[in-house]
Amino acid sequence: NDATGDIARLDKVRDALRQGQDFTQTAAQLGDAVLPPLPRSLLPRKKMYDYLGPRLTEAASRLPSPSISDAIADGEGWHFLRIVRAEPGTPPVFDDIRPQILNALQRESDDVALVDYLAWLKERAAISLADDAPQ
Repeated sequence: NDATGDIARLDKVRDALRQGQDFTQTAAQLGDAVLPPLPRSLLPRKKMYDYLGPRLTEAASRLPSPSISDAIADGEGWHFLRIVRAEPGTPPVFDDIRPQILNALQRESDDVALVDYLAWLKERAAISLADDAPQ
């Protein structure tokens, strides 16, 4: 069965990585394409999304450090992640982000007002379609 072979291959990759074998060497022997290496520095979550995408970033955020993940599937295949070090983020000081919060609240209020206005217009509109118009 092809799935059984895939699982055995993934187990070999995981075991090799957890025994300390280098990612590049493991990929050459057992794997396929490797994602480009991430910078060797702590990355904020937003930057990790840029490199890894949402699924792998979320998986990485749940792993303890240091650790090697189990196989993680996404649209590009199977991946293993190595977490070297993780540090919790620090929330920004409210006064530093107050203008951003006010802008976001204003945009949200404007969006609600626009939706309400469009609904009001639609209620009052007399719309008739031509006989040959798509339904």
